[in-house]
Amino acid sequence: VPAAERYFRAAFEWRQARGVERCLVEWNLEVYERCLAPWWLSGGLLGHGLRGEQVGYERMARCNWPRLMNIMPWEHIEKIDIVHCMRSLAALEEDCLRTGMPMGGGLLVIDCQGFTWDQGTMRAAKGLSALVEIRSKIMPECISKVFLVNAPAALVYAWGMCKYVFDRGVAEKVQVAGRADTLALLRRHIANDQIPGFLGGGFCADGDPQCR
Repeated sequence: VPAAERYFRAAFEWRQARGVERCLVEWNLEVYERCLAPWWLSGGLLGHGLRGEQVGYERMARCNWPRLMNIMPWEHIEKIDIVHCMRSLAALEEDCLRTGMPMGGGLLVIDCQGFTWDQGTMRAAKGLSALVEIRSKIMPECISKVFLVNAPAALVYAWGMCKYVFDRGVAEKVQVAGRADTLALLRRHIANDQIPGFLGGGFCADGDPQCR
């Protein structure tokens, strides 16, 4: 309990210092949600797991994280992800009220299709670790499992080399699956009719397998 209290107090101070609670009313959302968003992580919330868990999807390889770090100042990376997280947190809270399920225990599916060898750098891993730390301060322990799916050999190698820069608790949540094993892994946790078509499942939002 004392360790949890210290963590939440530190997170609260960080949120206050960066104005996180005011971001959706005081920040220039035109910049962060329209101008910069097309270069950011593509993803969203979709359906529930077999135990009612909330499920989020991100397509990280599409934004080419190392290149993005080189061209965008960290201040803007931090701010756009704060907006991203606060929007997600609001949606998760609405879902909890609708379903009567408590927050926490969610599943995060990261589609790694398109990840190439040049993206597997230690600098990129450290930057991603810093981003995960920010998310943990905004949405602590909302995620219980992280699935890196459609993982090519480059991603498997990069994760094996770089996972040690991540918080141990975060790294222990991660499971990696190549293209051949992706659907089987997802079906162990999510019903097929809740898995989006672009991952081989049966769900197509408005007939769109990409679920845009």
